[in-house]
Amino acid sequence: MTEQVPAAGQYTVAAACVGAPNARIFVRQENPKVTLWPVELTVDCPGSTSQVITLQQGYVSAHLSLPSPGDTPWTGAVGGVRVTGS
Repeated sequence: MTEQVPAAGQYTVAAACVGAPNARIFVRQENPKVTLWPVELTVDCPGSTSQVITLQQGYVSAHLSLPSPGDTPWTGAVGGVRVTGS
């Protein structure tokens, strides 16, 4: 997912997923003027979480990362992220 942030400021990032316990969702932003480290949200699936973060104007992206399955088989997982102004 990639979306554009219209203005710098505080934004609430809400993330939800189903299908994979302890999934991690990473939110990152590329900005040539500022070094921005990715924000990691851990979600107990099924479930949701939210966090207020500071974003700069420009594009923001998110991706879902699944933990190693260990002794259990891989299953399908779906995640979603919503960024709203605070």
